[in-house]
Amino acid sequence: MKQIKQFLILVLFVLSFIKITAANPNAPFNLRSFDKQNPIGTNDKPYFGWYVSDTDKNEIQSAYQIIVSSSLANLKADKGDVWDSKKTSSRK
Repeated sequence: MKQIKQFLILVLFVLSFIKITAANPNAPFNLRSFDKQNPIGTNDKPYFGWYVSDTDKNEIQSAYQIIVSSSLANLKADKGDVWDSKKTSSRK
């Protein structure tokens, strides 16, 4: 019984150093606006669509953020100087 207790303490000690994190999701694909890929022009209330690709079928999208920037530098800095949807909850 003492050996089992020592073994469990050792296992808990080792597990305490393991960082558990969720995997990064794959990039969405088939990006669309008004059900068109690469549309030219839009109105002031566009709607967007995309497909989520994830190898784990038990995961779902819980939120999204769409950023439109005037430059690649702003986009890489997560600066939506043209438009930013902000984080939006989603179960789709």
